[in-house]
Amino acid sequence: MALAAASTWTAEGAVASTADADRPTALQDDDTSRVRVAELSPCGTVLTPEVMAETQRLVDDGTWDLARRWNDGQTRGLPSFIRVTIHVVRYDNGTGGLAQYRIDAAMEDLNQHQADNGLVFFQEGETRFIDNTDLANYDANTDFCSVVNTDHIPGTVNVYFVPVANVCGHASFPGGSCQGIIVANACTPPAAYHTFCHEMGHYLHLPHTHETAWGSECV
Repeated sequence: MALAAASTWTAEGAVASTADADRPTALQDDDTSRVRVAELSPCGTVLTPEVMAETQRLVDDGTWDLARRWNDGQTRGLPSFIRVTIHVVRYDNGTGGLAQYRIDAAMEDLNQHQADNGLVFFQEGETRFIDNTDLANYDANTDFCSVVNTDHIPGTVNVYFVPVANVCGHASFPGGSCQGIIVANACTPPAAYHTFCHEMGHYLHLPHTHETAWGSECV
């Protein structure tokens, strides 16, 4: 496995969304490779009994509502800035990495969706590269901890973009031993929007709106 760092990130501006393709099936291009992606499941994040119990505890003792009000930028008057470390997973030979302009567009899309919530996400430091073919071929059923525990930077949200996956995105809920977010290259702009934003919601302890673990949908 080889780890490397790229030049510092420079935002290139917003990229307007023209479609919301949650299940890309076509060939997707980046700067270094052409990767075929089979039809993907939109999200590999699973709500576990442990997360359910912790969520219910936070709701019952009032912490959930307190945190929601604290993060309301319109109430506090100041945004909360969240540091994000970007990891680009490639094959052993350095190919297959996601182009920086697509990372920039995914970050821009995330911030546009969070503009009313008092949250501002920004890339901390340089984009980091992980050259490991085993990690580049991501299986959500077995590989989550192996990926997110690689070159993990404390105090930031660690996000890993992978060239091949069986899901569009996968994230941890708070409290687990393996913390991070994984996004398939094919599920980033301009091929598909909102996957990164969706998985960040899980990372911040939000279940799916259609989740029925509590007896009815969370809507």
